[in-house]
Formats: sequence, structure tokens, C-alpha cells
Amino acid sequence: PSTELLANEVVLANAVLAAKLAVPLATPLFHIKRLRLADGRPVVVETRYLAESLCPSLATEDLQNASLHWLFVQKYQIPLVRMEHVVEIEPISAAAAELLRIPAGSPAFHVDRLTFTSNEAGEKVPAVWFQAIYS
Repeated sequence: PSTELLANEVVLANAVLAAKLAVPLATPLFHIKRLRLADGRPVVVETRYLAESLCPSLATEDLQNASLHWLFVQKYQIPLVRMEHVVEIEPISAAAAELLRIPAGSPAFHVDRLTFTSNEAGEKVPAVWFQAIYS
């Protein structure tokens, strides 16, 4: 297995991202996009969004080789306490199909996962929005 880092940037939360992560509009968010490969063959495109304030130095990490889950839980001590996970089969977009080297419109597994952490008051709040497309 290997990973190709496609995006590691800070973006400002638009209406969709702000609603999903329960943050104000224009909140700085990390946008991390990776292509996962098996024996050099692309098998999954992963995209994550999370508030920059959760782990401000994440941009300096080796996100091509590091386990993001390990970084969140172990290094940055973000307790991940709950998740909502949806898996569907949908036609793949042209952009994702190009990355995965399959025909656009082919059926693919689409994963949408929202992971929650606990705030100071002990309430569960959204932490990481993960989306993946598997060929």
C-alpha cells in the first residue's frame, strides 16, 4: 500500500462545510485529499475536512505517510467518541474516475463519515468529515 497526497491546504468553511462541521462560515478548515494505492494501482480517493483549531500544526505533518487517525487520537489528543457512517453505491464522477483510472459513471462505493469529539462541556461535536470513493 502507498499514499499520494493530493491536497493539504487550509480553506474557509462555505455553507455546506460550516453546516456539516457545526462551525461558523469562513472558519479555517484543513482540507486533506489523498489517493490510496495498492501495488501502485489507485483504489480509493479520500477527502477530509476538520477545523484548523483542532490541531493547528497538522500542516507540518507528513500526511503522505502518516496515519491521520493516529495523529488525531495520539499526537493531538482529540478524543473521537462517535461517528455517523453512510456507505452507498453511486456512479463515480469524472474527476474521481480520472484519479482511480476507471470510466466515469462506473458504480463505486461512496463513504461519508462524520466523526465527533467531546467539547469542554462534554457535548459531542463534529470533528472530522471524511469522504471516500472506492473503485
